[in-house]
Amino acid sequence: MTEDLKNKFGDEPEISSFEDKLRNFLYDAIIFFFNIVINIFFRDVQTRGQHYVPKTGPVIFVAAPHANQFVDPILLITKTSRRVGFLIAQSSMERKWIGRFARALRTIPVIRAQDLAKNGEGTIYLPSPLTDPLLVRGYNTKFLSTLKPRYRLSLPNKCMAEVETIVSDTELILKYPFENGVELLTQEEGSKYRFAPFVDQHVVYSKVFNRLNNNRCIGIFPEGGSHDRSTFLPLKAGVTIMALGAMCEYPGLKVTVIPVGLNYFHPNKFRSRAVVEFGKPIDIPQELIEQYKLGGTNKREACSTLLESIYNSLLTVTVTAPDYETLMVIQAARRLYNPLHKKLNYNNTLELTRRLTAGYIAFKDVDEVKALTSKVIAYNEKLNYYGLRDHQVHTTSLGRYDAFLILCIRFFYFLLMFIISFPGFILNLPILVITSVYSKKKAKEAKAKSTVKINAIDVIATWKILVTLGICPLFYIIYSLIAVYIYIKSTPNSTSLLQDINVFFKAITFIPFISYLSIRFGETGIDLYKSLQPLFLACLPNGRRETEKLRNERLSLQREINALIDEYGPKLIENFDSIRLVSKDEAKESAEFGEKLDLGEVSLSTRKRIFDNINHRIWYRGGNVSATEAEEDLGEEEEEEVGGSSVSSGEEDDEATQHDGLLKSYRKKLRRRIRDTKYNRLDTNNTDVEEYTTRFSKSKRENILQKIKNEENYNDSDGGLSSYVTSFRTKKYN
Repeated sequence: MTEDLKNKFGDEPEISSFEDKLRNFLYDAIIFFFNIVINIFFRDVQTRGQHYVPKTGPVIFVAAPHANQFVDPILLITKTSRRVGFLIAQSSMERKWIGRFARALRTIPVIRAQDLAKNGEGTIYLPSPLTDPLLVRGYNTKFLSTLKPRYRLSLPNKCMAEVETIVSDTELILKYPFENGVELLTQEEGSKYRFAPFVDQHVVYSKVFNRLNNNRCIGIFPEGGSHDRSTFLPLKAGVTIMALGAMCEYPGLKVTVIPVGLNYFHPNKFRSRAVVEFGKPIDIPQELIEQYKLGGTNKREACSTLLESIYNSLLTVTVTAPDYETLMVIQAARRLYNPLHKKLNYNNTLELTRRLTAGYIAFKDVDEVKALTSKVIAYNEKLNYYGLRDHQVHTTSLGRYDAFLILCIRFFYFLLMFIISFPGFILNLPILVITSVYSKKKAKEAKAKSTVKINAIDVIATWKILVTLGICPLFYIIYSLIAVYIYIKSTPNSTSLLQDINVFFKAITFIPFISYLSIRFGETGIDLYKSLQPLFLACLPNGRRETEKLRNERLSLQREINALIDEYGPKLIENFDSIRLVSKDEAKESAEFGEKLDLGEVSLSTRKRIFDNINHRIWYRGGNVSATEAEEDLGEEEEEEVGGSSVSSGEEDDEATQHDGLLKSYRKKLRRRIRDTKYNRLDTNNTDVEEYTTRFSKSKRENILQKIKNEENYNDSDGGLSSYVTSFRTKKYN
């Protein structure tokens, strides 16, 4: 069996330079297509740490958690500039369309023993489970003709064992006993079983070594199969063999291992969000390579050491929790801790969740933490009862008149969005129904076959995309033919074939455009609909009394969380105050601001600026900016107009005024450039700042540097901007 597999899936054949360029072109074309698919399926995908990925040289991308089946590799390869060939199960390669795309993306097929498993004849049992658990006998079995040494046997409860020696057709010796299989194997009639051949993975490793030696990139999910758990599955050692084995096979080869965190906000839902975070490269010391060369126990210890480093690195780029309930509590605590007047981006939101998770795991047995956890769970239950989200609680503090006015305005916007998106919704309704039903069916099948999946939501997004790609063009063609039919029937005179073809192509071009518009306006309408519930409660007398209790409970929880973080944060993280994402003053100010907001001590104009967030999202920058950011930009535009006039008038004044106006205008340009490139001003990491500064051309850098040197007393209250400017002062450019 092993020799047959080697012959079928042996080393990759040599290809010509022209064929290699053709494959690269095909790869890039498919990535361009999937990039469009990803941008349609996800509402927003952000990346972090791309500067850690080397431009050249062999790279192994180690991605986790594997929470979205085929979407995970597509998401990774569309967010990196390197061409990545993933390892994929041979069973997936044998699927018609998946296999075609996989081969075009230069994947490496992996033959898994479980994919070759077959049902065994007869039943097996343990004659002496206590004295000799390695001895297995069978009823009506044919061990000599169906099994070989190193084959694996599996029972209905998924426990496995390896065959060491075959004595006869009805008797064999195991290499190690079945774990948790005694109950099945001691039944009177025995137990059914399956057997799988031994697969020599040296064929796969040889392909990987060859690609790494050619300075290519490999992608792998060390957990193996996809899952929907809140923690990692046990990592497999194959990735360590690939890295260490390649460096042993080709002395002098330097393989870079990059951990990649795939973090989803509702991975199975359409128009959800995701963050792809690339971690710091894992350094492989020469001592591990030498230890790996010794083989045996030393080889296993070297692999174990590297695997532990990979696991720890993956923890720094992902958010994991012991269970789903714990993750929900941590996310609720993060929302309560986040200040009302400060909006964290997705990167900092993930980092804050990661730190809270580490703190919760470290201090979960403390009585104060246990009590706070119970209160947060009760608070979440009340939110579900009232149909509210945490960020909507303070909205209920508006006066009845104010709440009713905003309710009417937003309801009008909601109706407008509904009317605009309704035609596209009707066109896509059959597609939505089919994809939803079929993906749920596939999820049930996947859950039945797996022992690690909880609800199998990790396969839903994959099947939604695959089914949509299959039936969407078909439906659009049908709609276009219907449009041609209506055109023919509505035209008094007979139409020519050329006119019919013209109408068909216009329709098939216009219908996808209508569908995309319906998605964009529809999701804004959904946001508006979700914002109506707290406003409606604020208009009701009974609702106001109940929501007042909820607001007071939220303020109390916020103060308790702030106090616990101030107390236990320094115990967990060194230099805690210097790396806080939310400073102590900001947390205190947020609690005081929330109390004033609930008591009505904040002016109406201030409250309306807070609660008009969605209105700004509709009309400002296509819905991708918050109200606060919109107001800041509008304010800067006004300041620029004033600054521009001061510069022009300064030509007639003294030189100092002219220089001050020039520097003021320059500061505005810096802020705008930072915001346009989505640079995170809260993150003052020097590596990120230096990476960002390299985007400027040499002449632009020299011009900016000269302007900064002219102002010796330059200062700015924006910490991120100050760090950014400091990097210009200290860094030398060639």
